[in-house]
Amino acid sequence: MFSNNPQLVDANEISEWPNGIRNYFNTEICQPAARCPTFGITNENNRIPEEETPKHLVHIASFDNLLRRFLSSTAFTKKRQQELFNLTDLSFNKKANIDDLANNLHNCDGLVLQQAIGLILSSLVTQPPWWCAPADELTDYLGIAKNSGDATKLCQALGMGHIKTGERILIWHYPASRAGGLFRPTVLEAGDNAFHFPSPPGKHFGQCMPLALGIQSVREAVHRPLDRDDITEFLLPKIAKVYGDVLPEDINTLSQIRSKHRQTLLDHYSEAPNWLRLHPIMSVALNDAD
Repeated sequence: MFSNNPQLVDANEISEWPNGIRNYFNTEICQPAARCPTFGITNENNRIPEEETPKHLVHIASFDNLLRRFLSSTAFTKKRQQELFNLTDLSFNKKANIDDLANNLHNCDGLVLQQAIGLILSSLVTQPPWWCAPADELTDYLGIAKNSGDATKLCQALGMGHIKTGERILIWHYPASRAGGLFRPTVLEAGDNAFHFPSPPGKHFGQCMPLALGIQSVREAVHRPLDRDDITEFLLPKIAKVYGDVLPEDINTLSQIRSKHRQTLLDHYSEAPNWLRLHPIMSVALNDAD
């Protein structure tokens, strides 16, 4: 919130804002720590204390989107193409059919899959920040994804509204100590994700907005991408898939979900009433909490 007497900012400083954001992503949140050790300086006010860090985390990502990003990036070189062929006996090329390639990788031995994904992800110059949640808060939905291969409820619990029916999902289950520091997600990391609502500022976890009624909200955080060895070791050796609809079935259901999430924020954060007043879309019937 602004103070009663806000200080005017020099125009030169305002012009540096986009560069500052770009620098934050490129040097502090989108590269493994081993590649770029300066980390956490900009976002220190959102760093989650170690004593609040759970033992294990879960991170999921779209396998389909990863393949598309890799095949269209400068990281996809002839050397990488040959390395992946030697590893998988599959032909990776820019004109490859993503569905066919994903299905063939799905049928590979689990260790081969882990090594291939480790090679692909570690080849990228930058990755999106790794969003994660405490593993013990996702036990049921993680179990469904492992046992049946259906990641629909897992994606709903994590608020991943950009995931479409039919997408294949990669799942990492790893010690929090490998993350190198957890941070509360902000609007910078969320970008234009319409299904992310940032939790009040502070050194604490954020809160996911689940995308289905009956699914409990779980905490969320972001951290740097894992290093290659950890990417390989902690990736589950089986690709899951989204068989149902991740998004709410209609606008009325979404409205109910938003109201429930608003109450979750009020229940978990003392700063929530003032925070919600800044965001009217989540502040319906706020007087009930006063």
